[in-house]
Amino acid sequence: MSAFPPVDIFISHNSPRGIHERNDDAYAGFDGLVNYLFEHKPKYLFHGHQHINRETVCDATKVICVYGWKVMEI
Repeated sequence: MSAFPPVDIFISHNSPRGIHERNDDAYAGFDGLVNYLFEHKPKYLFHGHQHINRETVCDATKVICVYGWKVMEI
């Protein structure tokens, strides 16, 4: 993931490892996304897959899980 360039808004299908995960291996987050967050510090990371609506701050990034849809003013 570190090969991805720095961005302000990152959109991913799944969550970073340890954030918004559920108790099922199919819903485990990605290790590479955690590394990317700490290395590049995007302002926002949006993801789905977990079927919940939740927001968490990880280091300098607001991680937002979207289930259905969400209107945001950035």
